Amino acid sequence: MLKDGKKFMSMKMGITRQVASKRASRQLFEPNLVPQGWVPHEGTKGSEVLIHIHGYNSACQHGVKNVAQLWSFASFPSHIKPVVFSWPTGALLAYPFAQTMGAENGDVALSLREMIISLARAGIRDFHFQTHSMGARMLMHAIPYIEDLFAQVSYADTELSKEHRDLDLTPSEFVGSLRMINVILMNPEYGMHQFAEMRAPILDRICDITTVYGDVNDVALMISYMANNVQSKFMDHHRAKSWLPREVTASQPCRCIWKQRDTCLGLHIYDAIDSEGKPLQVDMIDCTFLSSNVQGGRHNTFTLNRSVIEDIYDVVVNRRPAIHRNNRLEPRGGNVYSFLVAPSHIVAP
Repeated sequence: MLKDGKKFMSMKMGITRQVASKRASRQLFEPNLVPQGWVPHEGTKGSEVLIHIHGYNSACQHGVKNVAQLWSFASFPSHIKPVVFSWPTGALLAYPFAQTMGAENGDVALSLREMIISLARAGIRDFHFQTHSMGARMLMHAIPYIEDLFAQVSYADTELSKEHRDLDLTPSEFVGSLRMINVILMNPEYGMHQFAEMRAPILDRICDITTVYGDVNDVALMISYMANNVQSKFMDHHRAKSWLPREVTASQPCRCIWKQRDTCLGLHIYDAIDSEGKPLQVDMIDCTFLSSNVQGGRHNTFTLNRSVIEDIYDVVVNRRPAIHRNNRLEPRGGNVYSFLVAPSHIVAP
């Protein structure tokens, strides 16, 4: 009886190996990439996609690791699929070229548009966008290229941005069916005034919730601010081919680095107002007081800090704006909120 049992187990293991071998062989020579866990076209109804756009001097695999770490820590539900959109970020010393030739490149924006359309044709209807650092500049530049996809009426019948009217019209089957649920800007390297005057009004029309996570002590954004202003001091800002980010507006005529007002959105989270002086329809989250699992540069907290991870989960999965996340956030005035944590210098008596 024992021998028969061993024979049966041996035969069963042999069949298992054959099936596993056939599956591995089929996946190895399959002409199409089939990600694990991705449901077929017939079953994408109800699925959502979070598109992560990484920052400057970051390879695609680095962005994938960040998203994988966030997904692992937060335990996102399976119907939300993470996708990394990688763009040419340049190396360490290519900062000005990463801005103009990478983040503000029309071909890159068109690639994002094509990816969104391909996901829509696969059955996806709800989209979330998460950016880090200069990835915010890339997405903000791409907004005029993709806003028609998320308009609730035909692009030809609206008064949307006329910057790119030469784009192909939105496929008729997508008109009014695609939704931009969230835009999450993590430590954004982007002009505050440019965002308030040009991009926030568009996001207010096409996006349900826009959230900015900033830190007034972000070292990387401080270096970015100095680099941008040093260039603006010694080069003509209005020259057509200048690589200076177009952030200095008419309300900021001074070019002196020691007098010019900082316009970095990720640093000046308390100053984001519209043309009438009112707070933007954007949730500004102050991460300055966080101290646990925060790197020395304070520029990449969203993959390790538990407070930020749980907050992102609440925004994406439960679709709750900051005013409804009062179990974790406290209002700081206007549209600014901070986490309910004690600063690191406060200790128990």
